[in-house]
This record gives sequence, structure tokens and C-alpha cells, in this order.
Amino acid sequence: MKKYLLVSLLPLFAASLYAQYQEPQKEDHPLTANRLILKGDFANAVNPKDPSVLLSLEYQFRTWVSFTQEVGVVAEVRSEESVGDEYLGFKAREELRFYYQPGSSEEALWYFSVNAMYRYLKVDEPVTVGYGCTSDWTGSCDYLRFYDEETSSHRYGGGFRMGISKSVSPRLTLEGDIGLNMMYLLLNRRQEENVTYFFRDDFFFNNERGLRLQPTLSAKVGYVLMKRP
Repeated sequence: MKKYLLVSLLPLFAASLYAQYQEPQKEDHPLTANRLILKGDFANAVNPKDPSVLLSLEYQFRTWVSFTQEVGVVAEVRSEESVGDEYLGFKAREELRFYYQPGSSEEALWYFSVNAMYRYLKVDEPVTVGYGCTSDWTGSCDYLRFYDEETSSHRYGGGFRMGISKSVSPRLTLEGDIGLNMMYLLLNRRQEENVTYFFRDDFFFNNERGLRLQPTLSAKVGYVLMKRP
């Protein structure tokens, strides 16, 4: 239900932004003086599946419009089945953000953004390999072998976010947003010929495969590195 509500709000946000940018632009808000902001996302650090350490740079290239590049590493992989201690993962996200002009310089700023993201993750997946199998049942195999197979994934996505940003000092900002992304997960598994593979249904990747909608949440603290001259 929340996903459909976010989608239904999209035309309203787009229309109000379009109307705003047809009017003369105000430049008396503290955030308009910021050129470059370094941010850390502490909400992603408690992600229930792949908590990550993410840093981003927001560059305001014109009044009320900015571009953000975010990068980070996956700090942990959480799954009902063990993924082992050897894993490697990183994330990247690009964002084009449009701020709403406030009524006064004391107000927090609401914003709307469009995003593209990518995640690479490599883990050890527990696999059962059957030899001489006559069906997709382990009991039909002549013998079985159990081991951990290196599995990698590429997750691509794009979507939108709506949030609020507030200056708490000349150099410090706080922000939070919610959004909705369309995700696609591509798995790379090494498989031999003439054998049957049995994968765990509850493994980390299996409920993420294919195309799906996913809600997003972020909460960030920022430090202004550069202000407008």
C-alpha cells in the first residue's frame, strides 16, 4: 500500500516543482550558500540485510538544484543461511535533487530527487551438488557433495525520493528521506555440466532475484566543505 501511495504522489511533486521554477528564484536561505557537502548515511548502517558504510558528496551547481555521488562498502551480510566470513561488496548511487523554495530562511527544505544505484556483492553460498541424478530430488542422485560456492551479484536500480533537509549550524546539516526504487538483481553462479545443483530457498539472494519494487529510507548528517563565493 505504501508503495502505491508514493507512486501516486509523484505527479503532484513534479507539478509543484515545475511551477516553482517558473517563478523568480529566492537565494536568502542558508542552504543556498552551500556549494559542496560531505555526508554520511547512518540509516544504512543498520540495514537489516546488508548494512553499509556510505559517504556522499552533494554539489549544488545551481540554486535549488544539486547532484550527489554516493559510494560505500558493505560492512556485513545478514542471512538465515550462513554466507561465511569471506564476502566483498560495495554500493554506488547518483542523485539529481530539486529543492522546494521555503517561505522563510528559517524553514527546513523539502526536496524531490531521481536516483540511479548499483550494488556488487560476492559471498560464499552453501550448495549441494548431485551426480548421476534422474530428477530434481536429492534422493535420485548417485552421490552428493556439499560445499560453499563463490556467488556474485549485480543489483541495478532507479527511482525517486522525497525528503527534508535542515541546517543546524553554518557547517552542519541533517536530512532524511523516503522513496521507492525499481530493482533488478543479476546472479553469477559457476555451474559445471552434467551435474545437478540444489540451492537453498532461504539463501540471501533468492528473495531478491529478478525485477521488484523496494522502498528506501535514509538519514544523513552533512558537513559543508565549500560555500559559494
